[in-house]
This record gives sequence, structure tokens and C-alpha cells, in this order.
Amino acid sequence: MIAKDILKKYIEYICFWNASEGAKNPPSEILQQQISSLMKAIDIFPNPDEVDSTDSYFSFFEYGDFTKRNTYNEDILTNKMQVFIDEFISQSNHADRLNQMKDDIEYDQIFSILLSFRLRIGMLFMPDGIRYEGFGSFENHFYDYQKGIVLKSLDETIKKIDEILYILIDPTQKSMDEETLIAHHDYPTKDLRSVANDWFANGF
Repeated sequence: MIAKDILKKYIEYICFWNASEGAKNPPSEILQQQISSLMKAIDIFPNPDEVDSTDSYFSFFEYGDFTKRNTYNEDILTNKMQVFIDEFISQSNHADRLNQMKDDIEYDQIFSILLSFRLRIGMLFMPDGIRYEGFGSFENHFYDYQKGIVLKSLDETIKKIDEILYILIDPTQKSMDEETLIAHHDYPTKDLRSVANDWFANGF
């Protein structure tokens, strides 16, 4: 599913590669190309008159501006999002008030807020740094164990947030094989992991 790939790669880019060398490195450049190709495949990549740089088209995505595009399928989106909205309202202590507000929902704001939270969660899964103690101290193992418990408890929350983000990115949930992406949407042929391994092996 393209929406799933976009979200996964965007989180990796922002939470890991974008923090490394200011994103000016071969792996981050490959990820940028992959993300932009996938956005084009589902028609959420901005037009030239809407942005003027990589940072701008990422902002176009980050702030959910793509939800306002004419190509966006509002009917499908509304029907799918209604399931999550009704569930939320039914569990709220302010159900009556929220029911009156649900016809004026701004999907771009929902996307932006949830994505921002999802990125903060993603940061928790990033390595804490390279350790040189070999097997490691008891204290470090104790920390890793406690951190693992916390992260495991987030699994269901992450799945629910991701499911909502997938729908907001592409309500129709399109899929496309890599050969088609390469042929029609300029998907890079270089393997990200190989590029990253070479970059690390050469000392950044």
C-alpha cells in the first residue's frame, strides 16, 4: 500500500536520516526521491506553483495541505474517517458537543496533529547512540529492558494512529509494484540499505 510506504519512509527520514548531517547525505537523498515518487503515484505531490523546494513539499505533506487538492476523494475519505470519529465521540465525556462539531472537521489539521505526534513516538524507537562497552553494563541492559516495556505498550496506539494516517494520505488505498513506480514515477533504482551501508563504511 503506497500510503503505508510513504508514512514509513517519512518517519524514517525525519526521525533518523534528517537528524544525521542535516539530511545532506546519500541515504537521505534516496529517501527524498522515494517519498516524492510515491507521492506522485497517488497524486498528492504538490504542483510547481505550490512549492519551490524539498523542504516545501515536505511541509505540504506535513501540514496536510494535500487534503485540499481537487483530486482528493472527499466522499471515500469522509465515509472511512466517520468510523474513527464516531468511535471517538462515543467514548468521550463531551459526546453531545462533539456531535455538533463533527460536520466542520478539518482533515488537514487532524493529519498534521496526528503526524506530529506519530513522529514524536517514532523518535523513541531511534537508537540512543553507539555504545562501546562490548556486552554493555547492567545499567544499560536494565534501561533497554524498561524502554522496551514502554515501547511495547504503544503498539496498539501506533497501529490505530497509522491506520487513520493511511486513510488521510490516500482514502482509496492504492498499491503499485516497484517496476511501475520506476517506469512511470521516477522511483530511484538504488537500494537504500546498500547506499546507507556504503556511506557508513566510508566513515560518513
